[in-house]
Amino acid sequence: MKDIVVLIPSYNPSEILIDYVKKLKQNGFNNILVVNDGSNDSKIFDTISKFNFCTVLTHTMNLGKGAALKTGFRYYNRYLSSKFKGIITVDDDEQHSIEDCKKLIDFFDKDSLIIGVRNFNLKTVPFRSKLGNKFTSFMFKLVYKKKISDTQTGLRLYPNIVLEQIDYLDGYKFDYETNVLIYCIRKNINIIEIGIDTIYIDNNKKSRYKTFEDSKKIAKIFWKNRHNYK
Repeated sequence: MKDIVVLIPSYNPSEILIDYVKKLKQNGFNNILVVNDGSNDSKIFDTISKFNFCTVLTHTMNLGKGAALKTGFRYYNRYLSSKFKGIITVDDDEQHSIEDCKKLIDFFDKDSLIIGVRNFNLKTVPFRSKLGNKFTSFMFKLVYKKKISDTQTGLRLYPNIVLEQIDYLDGYKFDYETNVLIYCIRKNINIIEIGIDTIYIDNNKKSRYKTFEDSKKIAKIFWKNRHNYK
């Protein structure tokens, strides 16, 4: 874990984020990069920035999750890639357990993108989450002939060889992570799926993913980019 940087894109987080980065540190994650994507209040980020194991990057306005990820990737590629093997991305609300982060690292492969996939057949999964992910997975397989069980997972482990290729891809919101998957398929970059816990905080009410609107946008991206990156 000392060879992997944790990247957390964040927008208007709760104090859970402070506890989460502390837990990451306690479990051996010694290098954490947080991107404040134009949050309304900087107090939580001010607290985190005082931890000697955390670096906080800041957008002056909210640009979207994809933009926050790209900011983190570019910083890593410029300043950290020579010291580490890759980045693991997690959400800022503790929906990705420390154990699952460790699990992905156990499967680290310098040539593969590793993604944590949730089980959407569980009864505890909110209907809108199940519908959105089932739809986008179906569309991905239909267009790209490749089954991705969880196209919207935020828990991903990127090795350096992938990171150096993707920080320029299109997308500023949820579409960016979709474009990364498409790019990997087109460039024959192996994608390894690892089953993780399916955790939803407060029935996923705070999710900024709009099921119908964003799923429709992603479906359009699938179709629009079907001939790209060949």
